Amino acid sequence: MYSMTIASLPFPIEAYKDEHPAESGIWGAEVAKAGLLRAVLQHSQCETVYLPCTTRRQLSEAGDRLMAYPNRERFRPVLVADYPHVARHGRMVFFHPGSSGEDGIRDPGLQGLVNMRAFVGGDPWPVIGVTHSISGGPGFWYAFGALLRALRSQDALVCTSRAGRAAVERLTSAASARQPPEKIRCRLPVIPLGTDATTYRPGEKAPARTRLGLAQGAVVILYLGRFSAHYKADLFPLVLAFRRLPPKQRAIATLVLAGDDVPHQITPRLEKFAGELGVGDMVTVIPNPTSDIKRSLYDAADVFVSPTDSVQETFGQTVIEAMACGLPVIASDWDGHRDSVQHGVTGFLVPTQWADCFEHLRHTPFLWEPLELYRHLGQATSVDMRSLTQYLERLIDSPALRTRMGAEARRRVVQHHDWPVIVRQYEALWLELLDQERSRADDPPCDDLGFDYLETFRAHPTSLINSDTRVQISAEGAELAAGGLQFLRVTELSEELEICTKILATCGADRRIPISELMARVSAAAPQSRHQCFPQIAQLVKYGLLELVN
Repeated sequence: MYSMTIASLPFPIEAYKDEHPAESGIWGAEVAKAGLLRAVLQHSQCETVYLPCTTRRQLSEAGDRLMAYPNRERFRPVLVADYPHVARHGRMVFFHPGSSGEDGIRDPGLQGLVNMRAFVGGDPWPVIGVTHSISGGPGFWYAFGALLRALRSQDALVCTSRAGRAAVERLTSAASARQPPEKIRCRLPVIPLGTDATTYRPGEKAPARTRLGLAQGAVVILYLGRFSAHYKADLFPLVLAFRRLPPKQRAIATLVLAGDDVPHQITPRLEKFAGELGVGDMVTVIPNPTSDIKRSLYDAADVFVSPTDSVQETFGQTVIEAMACGLPVIASDWDGHRDSVQHGVTGFLVPTQWADCFEHLRHTPFLWEPLELYRHLGQATSVDMRSLTQYLERLIDSPALRTRMGAEARRRVVQHHDWPVIVRQYEALWLELLDQERSRADDPPCDDLGFDYLETFRAHPTSLINSDTRVQISAEGAELAAGGLQFLRVTELSEELEICTKILATCGADRRIPISELMARVSAAAPQSRHQCFPQIAQLVKYGLLELVN
């Protein structure tokens, strides 16, 4: 058995999108992270999952967010300051289901877990993260280099595709050029993303098409993903490829473009573009579908197409969802697609070309917003139009080929991408890292990402308060404490009234008591409170309830 510490709870973005379809964007990384954590709770042998929280408010919010997860009794939210006292365990894994790309910069991610490991000390427990997008701007690249140097030989950064690992290795090489290569030594295993093959499975076409208003006899070609040339794919060339189909095939086919359109709102442009090309009545655009509509789209479709051309995309979650639903896939030969789609077996991979026209970007990266950077890189990428059209034509012409490839696609997902299969791979990695022989002398647990705020800003104040400083209750503090501290509920002390009350009661009538002795007295009655004492003593001084004495 083992326990796990995670840095944060992925936001249940799919459920929120269902409630606010036209207001909330949806991000594949968040969906994948939540899915992986949910699968770990359902299929792993993990005993307890610790969730460090920085404030009591966050502790309360964690309880609400846990309602979206199965087996939530395994979770144990705990204050960061309490963590060393409650999370002692012989076999602990620090795991974040997605943190090395920009998502790891926005939330605590691996950085926070490296901090937690150093904070606890003791055994060099492994830290494991998962790459999603690693295409962030220059600020991310520098932070990523620091993260790589902080990870140790017992740590791992899981890559979801072979191409993703190659990109991480190149970033590692770039970081090594500035630091001794031996400082970057974490493992880079490849474990793909997963999906729930019981939720996503072949369904009935007729009712789904009726619900969506699609012709029963049409060959439905489905694109499902974000509407964004910056973050996913430029969809206008896909409409052009559809228009290239011979009249016979085009007459019996329908192209459905569905996905999140909150960020860019290009649905009207797509509809206008199709109309001006003369295929408006053959192209259906469905922006911001709910999860229920999404399942109907998979049921209604005959072919799935994913012409991804963005460096921001690393795997393609909807590709394996479509395959689980028994759909043959036509995908760009791009990053994770070539790991999930077997060319000629489960679908077709369309050749891609990338133009080497980035001289201005190489020398001026800090001038570019990441969104514009992605757009420029994506517009230099072409998905071979002729091949794309030919593969569409072949699948439209052959129901038998669609059926055979769809069955193979479903079989591949069940064998390689179903969540129990994925969790077994992760668990094998965790147990291997836990059992790995390690020498503390050669590879000591440390925190290269720590930051000493006091040392950095020590010139700001007039003087410093330390544990030898003596305090006493002020006259006003004694008066207010006698009447209770409820008036502090509207202040910054509102979350810590219990410990504040203990501190004032313990201090009592003592004059000139050293802070160290006051802390010892409070923690003797409540051991878990020791780490809270000093910050709250400082705040009580700030509010004048305690005062410093010489």
